[in-house]
Amino acid sequence: MLLVALLLEAPAHTAELVQVESSGITFSFPPGEEAIVSRLVQQTPSALEFLDRMGLPVASPVQVVLDERIDLPGPTVHVIPHREIRIPLRAPGVLEDGYLSADPWMYFYFKGLCLLGMYTLRAGLPAAGHRIFGEISSPNLVLPPWFFEGACALLYSSYTGTRVTDPHHTAIFRASVPDDISQVSNHPGRWPGYHAYRVYGIPFMEWILSRYGWEKIREFLLVHGGGVIPIEIDLKAVEVFGKTWPALWSDFIQETDGTGSTRDGMLIEGYWPEPFIYWNASGVYPGRKQVRQRGRYGYLDPDNILWISEYGPNGIARIVGHRGGAILAPGKEHIWDPGPGGVAVSRKGSRPQIVFYRVEESPVGEHIAVQRELPAPAGVIQLSGPVLDESGRVAVSANTGGNWDIWVYDTEWKRVTDSAGVEMDPWWTEGGLVFASNSSGTFRIHRADMAIAAGSRQGAVLPRNDSYLVLGGSGWLMERERIEGAPVSPKDLPASMSQEPGPAAGLEPLPYSPWPSIVPNFMAPDLYAGPSDVQAGLATWGRDVSGECTLRAGFRYSFNLDYLSLQAGTGIRNLSLAFARYPLSYDPANTPKTEESRHVISAGIRPPGMPWASLSLHRLTYEPLEDEDKGERDHELWGDLSLKGRIGPFTPSLTAETYSGGRRSLYGTLHFLYGKDLFLTALLQAGKSWGEVSPGHGTFRVGGDVGEGYFTRRPSRLFPIRGFPANILEADRAVTTNIEVFCPLAEIHRGHKTLPLFLHRLSLGAFVDAGICSNTLSTDQVIAGAGFELITSLEIAWANLSAFKMGLAWPVAQPEGLDEEGPVLVLQIGRPL
Repeated sequence: MLLVALLLEAPAHTAELVQVESSGITFSFPPGEEAIVSRLVQQTPSALEFLDRMGLPVASPVQVVLDERIDLPGPTVHVIPHREIRIPLRAPGVLEDGYLSADPWMYFYFKGLCLLGMYTLRAGLPAAGHRIFGEISSPNLVLPPWFFEGACALLYSSYTGTRVTDPHHTAIFRASVPDDISQVSNHPGRWPGYHAYRVYGIPFMEWILSRYGWEKIREFLLVHGGGVIPIEIDLKAVEVFGKTWPALWSDFIQETDGTGSTRDGMLIEGYWPEPFIYWNASGVYPGRKQVRQRGRYGYLDPDNILWISEYGPNGIARIVGHRGGAILAPGKEHIWDPGPGGVAVSRKGSRPQIVFYRVEESPVGEHIAVQRELPAPAGVIQLSGPVLDESGRVAVSANTGGNWDIWVYDTEWKRVTDSAGVEMDPWWTEGGLVFASNSSGTFRIHRADMAIAAGSRQGAVLPRNDSYLVLGGSGWLMERERIEGAPVSPKDLPASMSQEPGPAAGLEPLPYSPWPSIVPNFMAPDLYAGPSDVQAGLATWGRDVSGECTLRAGFRYSFNLDYLSLQAGTGIRNLSLAFARYPLSYDPANTPKTEESRHVISAGIRPPGMPWASLSLHRLTYEPLEDEDKGERDHELWGDLSLKGRIGPFTPSLTAETYSGGRRSLYGTLHFLYGKDLFLTALLQAGKSWGEVSPGHGTFRVGGDVGEGYFTRRPSRLFPIRGFPANILEADRAVTTNIEVFCPLAEIHRGHKTLPLFLHRLSLGAFVDAGICSNTLSTDQVIAGAGFELITSLEIAWANLSAFKMGLAWPVAQPEGLDEEGPVLVLQIGRPL
């Protein structure tokens, strides 16, 4: 009943979305964007009919979200907990996916429909599993990204009747083609770089189509969709094409006409000439090495801070600063392409705008203060790379109808170029304006009068302070040459741009409801295997497309403890309700063994406007794990307040608890990260309880693992000290410090053919963990461990970034009564708990 009540309240909380339904597809979007959705609705029947003819029927229902929160270009497609296509409201910037499309939202929508059609092709055991477990049984989710990118491009060209060729990708393709297909199947941190799957995947799949036809491509999807090992693709290729994918790739590159330069280069997305700094998706050089999709534009300010834009893990664009080993992260969202003098691009809804800003200091870090906003010209769907001159004029590249031209604003917008090519990377220099253009057939540096100012046969882009980039055979090189610009001469605006687009016709959206998307469409096997236990179960979860209504449920059976764990929960916006049944079993050296069966009911709230704070109430019922049927049951109630945020390089958290029996607890963490190639991470954890404390109730623990319970939701009371067994000490207070220094050993960026494992970087970490867990915090109670570990960042199954850690740790100090010797193996695959 509570769940129903919560969901009935949901429409009032999600008034920022409206909905419309067409052909089994529900579109959710913010008010004011009806024109975009109207075009999607109008083309839905023809798109579904086309895909059905191509053998890729799209099953309904499908949720399509025009997401105001996302800036990262491209559709995000899910088959669980419901079939969903999430499209960014922001149009792509220059050189980003879809930047040449007159309607990038339709392009992303069609691409999402293609992916859903491919994902849901199944046969054999996966088809049988689909009848039992639902959409979780989808082997075609696991394929190299070049396959999806190329197949979607083929289908879109066939659907629209036009083939759009990216001139930037064409130049890179002609410069060089990798011999090893693993460089295209993954996201290497060396040339050809993160987007290699787009550069080479489309021509490769066009070659496959020309040699074998579409039916063979679909047959491969059907064979792969019937396989029980999704990461194996070569035997299936042999069955369909008669050759493995590496052999097909070899045939493809033998027929490729490579005309590139023999000069070596670097993987550069953007750069600053003096001092020379460049960046790409793998990091900033010199600077922090961290995988992020980064923008093309940036600058070095007078304080030697490099300001660039990055897409965060949530797909939101922000401007960040790099200074030495520190990262400055002002909190403003949906802002990108910073230029000298404090100019950047932002948006209101889907309409782009120029913003003039200033970075200001505050006690909790930097923040961006927007001083002025300048809407884009009517009919322009995106802006890229704005730059200011000394008189305050703004030059920027703008997309109208899929064509990118240079515009200038002084007291009004003036269009400077009107060629059919791509004009981008504007820069003010002596004499006027320069930019990159492919109007001559390849990208070169042009003046405002379209005369060629500099360049090479392979390509030249990004003019900056008498410097620019030239394309070599394995990357970009910076050339220094005096470049003289030309005064701007405005062109006449086309008639189609003289007015704002009119309102959408025939679209009558309804208020948002979570019901079409809240119920999950799958039940997933839930497995765990560790050194001391094996657990198996089932789990499911659901969320509506707004992300504000959630459901979850599941169970696990522990073979070691002969125990059935359960979990269930629901939430609506800032409110949550959860239940968990789980065992707690551990045996410290200094307190009696704890073995309890626990039942917890929790209710929580995150105050509106305070994402860094949460309040919750809990009721815990517990009894002996082995004597659950004897009625020895007790309970306790408690409430907690948790705070978590970020201040510069520090990430602090703090939790205060108060219990019905008068006990109180306070514990928290402080995390610090600093460095570039050689960097340091430190973690301080501390906690103390007052009042009546007993083992497992109000205590803190230290030891060699960092987990607690199976379905616990509150912050962990176990602090890690590597080099010791798990949960080795327990007391009413504890404090620990973990310090680790990471040193780079090798930039690998290699895989092997279609092996679904690609190694990125190898680093060596040396660590020291120390702390005290005792009712009296004294130096003779210090427990400490030290060791080393090898860390490899890697990609698993093409595009899933992960990490592998393996090392050894030894005890170096321990209180009286402990006699641990070590070494203890430190092993981690993926993210820590």
